[in-house]
Amino acid sequence: MLKAIRKKTRIIMIFSIILIIPAFILWGVPNRTKGRKYAGIVSGKKVSWREYYKNLQACEHRAVLIYGNKYQEMRKNLELEEQAWQNLLLLKKAKTEGIEVNDQELIKTIEGIALFQNEQGFNKEKYRQVLQYLRVAPRQFEEEIRDSLKISKLTDSNIGKIDANDEEVKKFYVEENEGKDTDFKFEEEKFGKEKEIYRLRLLWKKRAAAQKRWLEKVKKEAGLISHL
Repeated sequence: MLKAIRKKTRIIMIFSIILIIPAFILWGVPNRTKGRKYAGIVSGKKVSWREYYKNLQACEHRAVLIYGNKYQEMRKNLELEEQAWQNLLLLKKAKTEGIEVNDQELIKTIEGIALFQNEQGFNKEKYRQVLQYLRVAPRQFEEEIRDSLKISKLTDSNIGKIDANDEEVKKFYVEENEGKDTDFKFEEEKFGKEKEIYRLRLLWKKRAAAQKRWLEKVKKEAGLISHL
């Protein structure tokens, strides 16, 4: 399947790769001229500029998939440079813990990305067009997605299962609505209809908080030193 996806994209991507290379090299020049031969240190080991920018580029591609044509507008608020370090740290930890992603998991994820779909589902032509827009080779993009899945597995295995019982959801529902409307009055029937939506929002919030705590622990243990 991966070979089939790549087949139609390989020729048109060659020109895009040529365009990427000069930009990639020039991108790192300002930092290298500061006299730093490497981007930083993780767990006592030097991180090359190439490795750092590889992770930064992966974060940019992920952001484009999420924000689409609003990416440029949103970029300054995304802290992609910080995300690149997190990406790098977590991939090293995933490798240490032996976390892998097989081709079937990768294919299922790629085919499930909305930007690659039409009314019938996954569309190879849309896949080719998006990768051309991103100016990224199919194999590189596939490995970036594989890495993202490794990080997701790693995160899930470390922060554990996140739950939210009905009382927590109700409290969250009231707090959220009181914050928006000082005249808000709780209605059991209305809450019942919206309860599962608010449960998902609360779970996302709790997961984000747990992930943040865990990430801080990972960064501290790794002794990250950035030269950016």
